[in-house]
Amino acid sequence: MGDFVQLASSCQAAFDGTEEGLPACPAGSIEQQVWHCHDLIVLAQNHEAGSEVCYYDAVSRTLVGVTVVGDAGAYCDGTSATIEAGRVDNSCSANAPEFSRDCAANGGS
Repeated sequence: MGDFVQLASSCQAAFDGTEEGLPACPAGSIEQQVWHCHDLIVLAQNHEAGSEVCYYDAVSRTLVGVTVVGDAGAYCDGTSATIEAGRVDNSCSANAPEFSRDCAANGGS
């Protein structure tokens, strides 16, 4: 587990789970994907070096968890490519996303 405040800096503080509410694609992003899963809204921001997966409470729409995937051995004293904090549910991204946006096709935004 990582520090929530530190990892949360890679996500926006709130997200309503709609296509219209998608944040601008971060620099270097390839794709954004969204799932509605149980009591969570999940926003994955994928780039060449990994991804940030932001988990929002479906009622309050506020950030409640984060998973960051980077290079192999980037976290936990070189033992993991993944670090997470807060309330996460990795099973949410097991199915096709509800919708996605190709950041490169949208001029990176």
